[in-house]
Amino acid sequence: MKLTNKEKQVLWDQIGQNIEQYRSKLDITQSELAQKAGFSLLFIGLIERGKRPAPVATLASIAEALKVKVADLLKGV
Repeated sequence: MKLTNKEKQVLWDQIGQNIEQYRSKLDITQSELAQKAGFSLLFIGLIERGKRPAPVATLASIAEALKVKVADLLKGV
């Protein structure tokens, strides 16, 4: 089954919200998350806002920096 662009956007929005939620629980900034995960602040911001899809390897790095599982970032998807 092929997803529509709108359906894809809903997925990326949810993943971004999940990342932001876990980041907030750790009380760290986007900049701190970017540094811990090895990405730029701009890239993390785009992912959190659902403006940039993230490959699984990227989500794995972000999850590790947030001390959660990749599956946690996919909740609600």
